[in-house]
Amino acid sequence: MKSAWFYRGAYKVDVRLTKTNRRRMMRKYYNKNDFDFAIIYIQDLNIFYIMPQPIFSSYRSKISLVEAAKRQRKPKSAEYRENWSLL
Repeated sequence: MKSAWFYRGAYKVDVRLTKTNRRRMMRKYYNKNDFDFAIIYIQDLNIFYIMPQPIFSSYRSKISLVEAAKRQRKPKSAEYRENWSLL
């Protein structure tokens, strides 16, 4: 499960695996065999996103989840919001 943080009007999720040691932070992308689904939780709103691994990994480094009441169009991530039927 990944957690999202709020930054500049959107909730952000890092799509990379992050490891730290005393000297530096190391990031790498997940492999397709690491998991089947990513479950992203926005604690402030008590909302979950359920994304299949290929969709989750298709983002470059971060996913931006916009949870605004007024939107001109739906973001591509909207179909994964609370979509528990994917599991």
